[in-house]
Amino acid sequence: MQRRRRRCSNPKDDAKCYIDTGGDKAGLDVQYINAIKGRGIFTSIPFQTGDFLIEYRGELISQQECETRLERYPVRLKGFMFEFHFDGKLWCVDAAKEHESLGRLVNDNHRNPTAKMKRLSVQGKPHLCLFAERDISPGEEITYNYGDSDWPWRCKGLDEVMPLETCGATSPNENIEEMVTNSDCTESYTKTTGQVFSPLSRAEKHCLRIATVSSLDRCASCVGPVSSSKWLGYECKECSTVWHQSCFRNIQDDNLHYLPKPSENSFRDELQSIQSDSEKDQISDECMSGGEYIPDSQGDDDYSDASIPLMPSQSKAGRIQFETLTDVGKNDPSDTSLPVLPSTSEDWPPLDMAIDATTSGPSISNKDSYKKKAKAELPKHLTLSTKNYCFVCREPQSKISRHFRTHKTHAEIIHAFSLPEHSKERKILIEKMRNKGNFKHNTEVLKSGTGKLKVKRKPKAEAPAGKFIHCMHCKGLYIRKDLWRHVRRCPCKPETKEEEKPARTKVLGLASAQESVFSQQISSGVWKLLNAMRQDDVASVVRNDFSIIQFAQSLYNKHGQDPTKHEYIRQKLREVGRLLLCLQTEFSVYNLEEAVKPANFQRVVQAVKKVSGFDDKHHTYSTPSLALKLGHTLLKINDIIHCRALMAEDDELIKSTKMFEKLYTSKSSEFVSHGALNTLSGAKYNKPSTLPFTEDVQILHRHLDKSAESAICNLKEEATPQNYAELAKVALAQVIVFNRRRTGEVSKMHLKHFNERDNAELHQDVVKGLSKTEQRLCNYFSRVEITGKRGRKVAVLLSPSMLDALSLLVSKRAECGVCSTNVFLFARPKCMSCYRGQDCLRLHSSKCGAKHPEHIRSTHLRKHVATLSQVLNLKNNELDQVADFLGHDIRVHQDFYRLPVPTTQLAKISKLLLSMEKGQLSSIQGKSLDEIEIEDEISFSDAEDVNSDSDDDETAATECGTSEPVTAASTSVITEQDIDNLAETLSSTVSETAPPYEGKDHEKARKTIKKAWAKNEVAAVMRHFKLYIAKGHLATKSECQHCKLVEGKVLDERTVQNIRDFVRNRGIARKRQSQ
Repeated sequence: MQRRRRRCSNPKDDAKCYIDTGGDKAGLDVQYINAIKGRGIFTSIPFQTGDFLIEYRGELISQQECETRLERYPVRLKGFMFEFHFDGKLWCVDAAKEHESLGRLVNDNHRNPTAKMKRLSVQGKPHLCLFAERDISPGEEITYNYGDSDWPWRCKGLDEVMPLETCGATSPNENIEEMVTNSDCTESYTKTTGQVFSPLSRAEKHCLRIATVSSLDRCASCVGPVSSSKWLGYECKECSTVWHQSCFRNIQDDNLHYLPKPSENSFRDELQSIQSDSEKDQISDECMSGGEYIPDSQGDDDYSDASIPLMPSQSKAGRIQFETLTDVGKNDPSDTSLPVLPSTSEDWPPLDMAIDATTSGPSISNKDSYKKKAKAELPKHLTLSTKNYCFVCREPQSKISRHFRTHKTHAEIIHAFSLPEHSKERKILIEKMRNKGNFKHNTEVLKSGTGKLKVKRKPKAEAPAGKFIHCMHCKGLYIRKDLWRHVRRCPCKPETKEEEKPARTKVLGLASAQESVFSQQISSGVWKLLNAMRQDDVASVVRNDFSIIQFAQSLYNKHGQDPTKHEYIRQKLREVGRLLLCLQTEFSVYNLEEAVKPANFQRVVQAVKKVSGFDDKHHTYSTPSLALKLGHTLLKINDIIHCRALMAEDDELIKSTKMFEKLYTSKSSEFVSHGALNTLSGAKYNKPSTLPFTEDVQILHRHLDKSAESAICNLKEEATPQNYAELAKVALAQVIVFNRRRTGEVSKMHLKHFNERDNAELHQDVVKGLSKTEQRLCNYFSRVEITGKRGRKVAVLLSPSMLDALSLLVSKRAECGVCSTNVFLFARPKCMSCYRGQDCLRLHSSKCGAKHPEHIRSTHLRKHVATLSQVLNLKNNELDQVADFLGHDIRVHQDFYRLPVPTTQLAKISKLLLSMEKGQLSSIQGKSLDEIEIEDEISFSDAEDVNSDSDDDETAATECGTSEPVTAASTSVITEQDIDNLAETLSSTVSETAPPYEGKDHEKARKTIKKAWAKNEVAAVMRHFKLYIAKGHLATKSECQHCKLVEGKVLDERTVQNIRDFVRNRGIARKRQSQ
């Protein structure tokens, strides 16, 4: 007895080892067999079931290259092309070139193969490997099944082994005579030996009947292997020749007719006998299906029903031939094929399917698929629940579970019927296979636009196909509005936690994403982003246009790491989706790749105008910003299509995208942009002022302080999500109002940034340049750096009360149900988002009792600071510091770093913010940041006078070209009229000559003697700074010194600071006149 070889390692690991080395396994020999087969691979050592044997090596090529080579290769080389699916694409291994690898020499054996082809993925690259199907003894040949196609060598074997014999004369009592022609070998085939196999030309008469065939009988057509159980087939009454149902369908003859319907009792008896035998042996080696049998050559790791099984390209001709025969049978009423199992209905055999297929009409081509959308409607006279479609043979069946027994060689069916009868797992698998066949049928109906849909539950009224959608788990077809109910109890869905059940909108999004034709080509992050989109016609258009999907992928690559930008991405996609929907419905342009063709430019322009609400009478837009955004988006999508065309080497599309870009660049301003910009600018004229009143802001501050104290007490007493939310909203509003920061920036502040706030002590050299008040302010406030607009680093100042409230929020996060993975400081309980700053500010501004709560918004508060900074007597570097704190950029080419930025924000900007919070604007008019005193704002230990520090070269810094300092108002509220008067004074071109600044003891600016600018002085300055004034730029000190030196005596009476103020004031006046 042969001793078994001990298995040393896992077969997959063994295969990967030989894949890496590129060699063949020991124990395999090449031997010559005969002139027909040629060479083969034989074993010299024993192998166990599942052992790795050999790799099918060759050149890995794409589908396009495979088709090119198939047209170029002779017949004898096409047998070495092996096609398979991997990662959603069709690939091919070309082993036509002779090399040392033995895998290309393994022969075919469809009866009793010794090996099985499987796919392995090594380092992201697919490899085809043969594994032992059974125990192999030394001296046996390694073979595997090429597929159930009409191979010429199989036809030769049929002719030699079992030639058909002519039956005797038929009896006149027989009702019908059948003509059966052996057409398995329909095409001649020439091997390298030069032998030609011709098809059989004889035709014999047979009288057929349905019979239960013994497990030892062989089919006369395919000479299949011995079956392990009885099977139902056709038998000739005269010569006892038997055929498979599937084999008999392939026998075509115009003289064949249908047999009369057998009695129900006889058929029932035969069926029961087959079922009883099948329960004993579930697996049958006979191929009973009408479809082409393809061996299970998928990898062991996963099995996908939707993917095409692994197969060599030798079966390509067989597939084409089989599909042609199937199409003829469906459209020809005289087709001789009989159903695998007879129906129990009154009309047997069922001719209605052949008639339906004949009258259904041809399918719509791919070219017209955009123009003819699927409009399949439910027929009035069809009972939808009576017929299901087999996923193997695609035929309608009344008893689908019974029909599955005719496809016992299919892996899924084998597994399902191997489970205990009436078990839950078996019922679920059968239901899944039933839905799988119906899903394939419905997909073809929706694609062609003709046919009848098979739904799980018939609706009460007729409904279009667009009202139905497939379940993403079981593939059943349900009404869109009822899908979420089914998903809750779908037996095929994965197990999830109770709180993770998706809502209605998300269910529709997931199901729609599964049906998209591009679901395999885009990352999962994009599909998760699209699932949250509102499920309507716009979302459907977005998911089914490849260019929009690529645009979504491009946006996701840029902003996908920030979850807060996902809504922005969805907004951009819906904008372009609305445009494409308009193009489809109004202008017959069905995809963006077609839209960017130069011939469709005018249609695109008209669609942009229609979507943006263009008024032909007044030449205005209802949403002008949308028209501008669509223009930028179209150019980006055109670039994406252009890059795709470059990679595909599509010269026509490359030329088209270049011409469209040139057209849009040249004509977009004429057709779209100019009118949209005019509409935007016209809306700004005579716009009422929306600046908040200082009194309202002061009322809001007091209200927030009281609310914060109450919320802190409530959260300390009881840590509930409600108390947590109350304190979070108050603290968020406080930080926004005090810092005049954008609401989105503060809302998205990360917990990490708060915990890593700047607590370092001030540098000693820096402290020397600060007053005592400023030094104490640095110790009073805490500074947190966050991400601002365009990724700019901006600062947030926190008072001790704010810091206490935020620290309490952080300590109570876990108790109040905030997720540990939520990165935001103002996080919402039980979710991954944060509170919205604009909502919190709107809530408290309406509760505080302000006169104009609608003006207390973050944007208005920021404008408030900018306006007051203009009327205040601030130096240029101080204005730049204020702008930098607010996140603006006044002068990109020039920055002032007199003090470190963190110290400046803590020591100087905080004084301005505190003064505005208390409404003491009148007391700080005409002062610089260094001169502002706020001793009463913070309780300091000593009451020293606070004096500002200034540099020697800035002696005239308090003179900004303004008129005499404004007298402080009797009240603490500055009115809009006061601001307008001060602004008018700023715009004048009057300069002032001031005595030098006499040190720290002077707290107020002295009165100055004004002198008007002469014409020659104005002309001298304009020669040097005309461009600066036109653009609103400021002049530097060195530039003003150069101007004074060049002009000589003309500017002798003017200082460098006078020239700088003149340039600044003229620029402000020019800017106001242009507005």
